Amino acid sequence: MPLPNIADLKNGDPTAWEEAWRYLWPTAHGAVHQLLHAQFPEEIDDVAIESIEAMISMLDKIRSTAEMRPLLASIAYRRACSRKRYLRAKCRDKNQNFNLDTAKNIPEETNSALGQLDQKELAALLTNLGNELNPQTRVVLEDFFFNRLNYNELAKKYQIPLGTVGTRIHRGLSGIREILEKNPKLMEEIEAFLR
Repeated sequence: MPLPNIADLKNGDPTAWEEAWRYLWPTAHGAVHQLLHAQFPEEIDDVAIESIEAMISMLDKIRSTAEMRPLLASIAYRRACSRKRYLRAKCRDKNQNFNLDTAKNIPEETNSALGQLDQKELAALLTNLGNELNPQTRVVLEDFFFNRLNYNELAKKYQIPLGTVGTRIHRGLSGIREILEKNPKLMEEIEAFLR
């Protein structure tokens, strides 16, 4: 497939935009599909289209067609992350919980004494995991997940850019994943709480 000419795109040439769409759609769709297919498949096309629109709004800053796909993949991935967080929070607000493995609804008795005890034990396990992380990353993760601060609130609180907030959350989750992969028994304990 021929690459669309960036100058033609900037001039609004319809043929160039048709080529661009065929060139860019698989990238946007693939990046979004990776994150949303298990829980929110109905959102994939919308987020992919929104991502392409966001990239188009930045077209004047793009120097070549070769820059378009990596930029679009980044935009699409971040928008999919945001949409997934938003939708999962919306489900939590409705008292719906998701099993992290199967993404199916799980009834949970958190109002009982036993349910509260289980939550405290799970929080303690996760806190112990967090102690192995970089302190700057750990505090951002704690505020994001336990105190439910959003990206803007975290950026203000720690006086860091929004991108750094996202990076710390991503690195923190990656670090926890690595720790869990090295400690299968700990993973089994945590999974017991998620069933």
